[in-house]
Amino acid sequence: MQVLSTQEVSQVSGGESLIDAIHRAEYNAYGVPLINAGIYAINLFSTTKIPYVTKKAAP
Repeated sequence: MQVLSTQEVSQVSGGESLIDAIHRAEYNAYGVPLINAGIYAINLFSTTKIPYVTKKAAP
């Protein structure tokens, strides 16, 4: 297995670290739908509507 330097990782990933990319992908895949489901349930019974969250874009 090849170990990449910080410079090589930033060249490949566009400046985003691998861990940050994984966390962003997990948030977009699991967090956004879960949070929006909770907001939907709150908005059913609330007079003050909460806006839905959106996916995080890659830097």
